[in-house]
Amino acid sequence: MANDPEITVSTGKMVGLFVALVVVCALFFGFGYSMGKSAAVSASVRPAPAIVVTGQRAASLPVTNSSFPTTASAAQSADVGTPAVAAGSYFLQIAAVTRQEDAEALVAALRKKDYAVFAVNNAPSDKLFHVQIGPFGSPKDAETLRVKLVGDGYNPIVKKQG
Repeated sequence: MANDPEITVSTGKMVGLFVALVVVCALFFGFGYSMGKSAAVSASVRPAPAIVVTGQRAASLPVTNSSFPTTASAAQSADVGTPAVAAGSYFLQIAAVTRQEDAEALVAALRKKDYAVFAVNNAPSDKLFHVQIGPFGSPKDAETLRVKLVGDGYNPIVKKQG
């Protein structure tokens, strides 16, 4: 080790290396930004469906099946945009995401756990896909399932419709 040559770098060379590194990083950032910006533009041109309805809740959970839409009513609700609900119904909102693919993935994950889950995009001005479970007739029913979902690792909120 005593015979190893010592490397010394002058201040000018150090500044030059720093500037070169900044230029390389700026080029990669600019390239990534332009790719992301063009991908966002092409994604916004594609029309998104108003709703994706999937899943049916299992009867083994503490909330009664009567508070969930049947398969026929779920199919009808796809035409309307939201499940057929009475005023004063309650929903559990699991998430509100900007990408339809993210909403579909979350719906698929919850469907595997036997929840009556759907994703809805309420209005053209609303750019979020709301992943929800319900409807429930009372806040007590919604709270019971909310506690179970918290145990499953989700952080749902109770929303009142109408």
